[in-house]
Amino acid sequence: NDFLPIIKGNNIAITNLESPLTTHKTPTTKTGPAIKALPKTVEALKFAGFNLVTLANNHIMDFGRQGLTDTFKNLEAVGIEFLGAGYSFQQASITLYKTDNNHRLAFINIAENEWSTTTGDNPGANPLDLIANHRSIVEARKHADTVFVVLHGGNEMHNLPSLRMRNTCRFFVDSGASAVI
Repeated sequence: NDFLPIIKGNNIAITNLESPLTTHKTPTTKTGPAIKALPKTVEALKFAGFNLVTLANNHIMDFGRQGLTDTFKNLEAVGIEFLGAGYSFQQASITLYKTDNNHRLAFINIAENEWSTTTGDNPGANPLDLIANHRSIVEARKHADTVFVVLHGGNEMHNLPSLRMRNTCRFFVDSGASAVI
């Protein structure tokens, strides 16, 4: 209860949506669990005050293109913006720009290369690719006062990020990111 007013009290409230919002029954073939949430879950996100979700993660493609399409439709139906996934690499890698109190913000969302990331004209999440991500950050810095990189990855069940992940995040800051989350 104490956290809800904080979320609702901000013009931009962002969270990671780590599953498609779908009733589609056929998961993709992969190792690990295929997870999804019911489409009505979007109502809880809206009630909580979230108006932006990141989709670049290792589960967004667990129910294939249909799961991705359903997720887009469910988020759009309640006016929640999203980034980090798309029907192609070009769409998934789009930087989202927002203005808040005359301050121009850029959001870039990426995920480590797992079962969900995209290349070319395939649907999926924006992949962790140091060269492509560097270019996105440099371009965003030209058009925004603050650049947020939301990175999904790392080792689960570890209290601290690996040296590789720390170096990756430092590289993004050196490239122009204001913060890596």
